[in-house]
Amino acid sequence: MKKFLFLFVCLFGFTLTVYADDAVVLFRVPEQVTVGSPFRVDVLLNANEQSVNALSGKVSLIGPAEVRRVVQNSSIIPLWVSGPSFSTSTVTYEGIIPGGFDGVYDVSSQDRVPGSIISFYVFPRAVGDITLSSQTVAYKNDGFGTVLSLRDSTSTVRSVDVLESSTDSVSLWLFGLSLVCVIIILLWFFKIFFVKRHS
Repeated sequence: MKKFLFLFVCLFGFTLTVYADDAVVLFRVPEQVTVGSPFRVDVLLNANEQSVNALSGKVSLIGPAEVRRVVQNSSIIPLWVSGPSFSTSTVTYEGIIPGGFDGVYDVSSQDRVPGSIISFYVFPRAVGDITLSSQTVAYKNDGFGTVLSLRDSTSTVRSVDVLESSTDSVSLWLFGLSLVCVIIILLWFFKIFFVKRHS
């Protein structure tokens, strides 16, 4: 029984370690967008202290929207083997990073932060959820082309109508105004209370 428990703990601990050390592809997107207004999607690589030499990936889009334009001028990939290319619902890319990539050094945090692989613009056609998912293969910068364990990710953006968006803004403005009025009334009440008490 003790041997079984020890083996379970070792395997579980090893699984956690591997998972924690995995590199991951992330999306930087707004939570909510308006129908008819294009928004930018940044596809980022968090190397998680690994050195990545090459990437081959695909981003899929599901929902009432379409890909309009791809931007690569701030990419961590300097040598493109293929792409980036796109259709209305997918973006594909394949490139090499000579010397490897292990993160962008951030001066303020003095740490390595994710770097941009590609960016693209999405045009929401109707109200609904727009789901983005990544499928990526990465290779280590170890001289052997070892496949790197890479976690893909999914992100959802809510597309709303212009009227719904403006209604939310008005509601927020009214809430703020009500809060200010309540504070003024309370201050006025406390002023009268203290004046009567000290007179």
